[in-house]
Amino acid sequence: MFERLGDKVKWWLTFNEPWVFTVLGYGLGAHAPGTKDLVNTVYIVSHNLLRAHAKAYRLYEKDFKPTQQGKVGITLNGAYVLPKDPSSELDKKAAQRSMDFSFSWYSDPVYFGDYPEEMKTRIGNKSAAAGLPKSRLPEFTAEEKAELKGTSDFFGLNYYTSSLAEHKILSNDGGYYDDQDIVSTMDPSWPGSGSPWLKVTPFGIREGIKWLSARYGNPPLVVTENGVSDNDGTTSDQHRIDFYREYIGNVTQAKNEFKCNVVGYFAWSLMDNFEWAEGYTEYFGIVSVDFNDPERPRTLKDSAKWYRDFIAAEMTI
Repeated sequence: MFERLGDKVKWWLTFNEPWVFTVLGYGLGAHAPGTKDLVNTVYIVSHNLLRAHAKAYRLYEKDFKPTQQGKVGITLNGAYVLPKDPSSELDKKAAQRSMDFSFSWYSDPVYFGDYPEEMKTRIGNKSAAAGLPKSRLPEFTAEEKAELKGTSDFFGLNYYTSSLAEHKILSNDGGYYDDQDIVSTMDPSWPGSGSPWLKVTPFGIREGIKWLSARYGNPPLVVTENGVSDNDGTTSDQHRIDFYREYIGNVTQAKNEFKCNVVGYFAWSLMDNFEWAEGYTEYFGIVSVDFNDPERPRTLKDSAKWYRDFIAAEMTI
């Protein structure tokens, strides 16, 4: 890919949403390959993909970057997590821990060369309590840590929603979710969407960008996905216009008011498409696709016209 397309492509992503295909594909079995092992496999898969990411980054850095002058990163998804009880110190710590087990599971190795200390300590302790001879979280060698550290020219962020964290001691052998000792919920007052997991929380993208920027030294950050679903694919989608206006406004606030180094934003998605395990039952596109017609005709939704005008007016972030 670097050799064939590197003269044209200047921004590269090694992986898109590793949390999704790791936890949902290898932990819960909801996505391909359908493996259900939250105890060990999720950590092994993530470990190997991080090693692969480092290899790809270093390959480009050595053999292609001197002439192509491109950038390589990884795109991570996650939620900005708030304490369920804002007055509870345990819930505050749980909220931070939740982001350690999502964003930082991947981004700490990429920026710092190793997993978050919270993950290493917690999984190590739970493994020992379950009678295991060593932690279920694999360890990087010294060489791997050095190879991993600094393998991102920009932070790719897929952002949709927020959640609430409540501290609760869970089992020692249940795996990924129990390792966190967290009960995750959502505020029932948050507006919904066509996806049960997606509540409309525009403040979250601002706070998430601030949190990531502070943790990783304010790197260049690209919002690589941001959007909202519905279940009918309507072209009269004022709710989607409202979503983009609110979320982009909060991204702009993170950049201008809080000086986060946001350098790009991409709406998800251009067209209605096949949405993971949900197939054609959820629609994210700003362009409608008629999946009942063999020709798959496209129709601009109101949100596409709004987004077009927004860009034409040079409303940059």
